[in-house]
Amino acid sequence: MRCVHHQELEAVALCRICLIPLCKNCALAAAQGLVCSDVCGKRAETIDRMIDLNSAALAARGQLRWFVLPALFVVIGSLLVWGEPIFGTSARSVQVWIGILLLVSGLAAAIHVLYIRKQVGT
Repeated sequence: MRCVHHQELEAVALCRICLIPLCKNCALAAAQGLVCSDVCGKRAETIDRMIDLNSAALAARGQLRWFVLPALFVVIGSLLVWGEPIFGTSARSVQVWIGILLLVSGLAAAIHVLYIRKQVGT
């Protein structure tokens, strides 16, 4: 494949944005690859910024998901322990024990998530 600007030279890369073949004299270094011009360089920077923002948003959303199940366990456990009897008086003790189990599990999972996040540094 030949350079689009210098037909006598072999292309060594494609522009990251417009995909035209470039020789080593025409290729300009960008943060993530090579581009053919300053215009394509600015577009590449914009794309990189959008990717970084999107990655940060996905990471934050993923971290939030770690807390959903423990929080759900704590809420349901609290309702079972301190709420009205669901099945009647004879089954109240079973309801309370299930609530306590859910409370403890939810709190333990939340503490575990916080510990992992502290170890990872996020």
